[in-house]
Amino acid sequence: MPSTRLLLVRHGETVWNREGLLQGQADVPLSEVGRAQAMAVAAALRDERLDAAYASDLGRAMETAQICLSGHGLVVVPDCGLRERNFGVWQGKSRAEISAEMTGRDLGLTPGNLDIVPEGGEAWDDVQARVAAVLRQIVSRHAGQTVVVVGHGGSLRASFCALLGVSAEVRRSLRVDNGCICEFDVRPEGTYLVRWNDTHHME
Repeated sequence: MPSTRLLLVRHGETVWNREGLLQGQADVPLSEVGRAQAMAVAAALRDERLDAAYASDLGRAMETAQICLSGHGLVVVPDCGLRERNFGVWQGKSRAEISAEMTGRDLGLTPGNLDIVPEGGEAWDDVQARVAAVLRQIVSRHAGQTVVVVGHGGSLRASFCALLGVSAEVRRSLRVDNGCICEFDVRPEGTYLVRWNDTHHME
């Protein structure tokens, strides 16, 4: 079976990104900076031959996808399985606010620890499972093709772990900037990371 080339893109900046607020599955739109970042991705992808496109169904991801794929004649397929983690009652709060509420609990680098599930929110294992399922479907449908997948910081981290078969703990060390491009070469014998968090197109 031929390989599948996956180009994973994180959505552009939103106001909540700039203010350091957890968005989760709150449908926060792109800021003007975020739209400019999506246009920079469009420039980076202009000369690529792209065969298909998928995105989280949240507005910031769909808008990023539509901007960065303009000119390619592709219909972006929305998929709720590519959404950011649902942070429940933490959505709209800063990490400092969450830490203050969780006095006596060690949140680590982010409030996304495996053993902490916010009220009304989603466990990381569930995020990992749903993103992995979507990626398996995409790869099986698009052998020998190049596919763009637009998602979120969380879903891109989950993709890294799922595609490379590494522990979910690795996600804590992964930087994922708004508007970045990540590339994987998925082959029958295994998956290869080609680039991660590439933001050269925005310099």
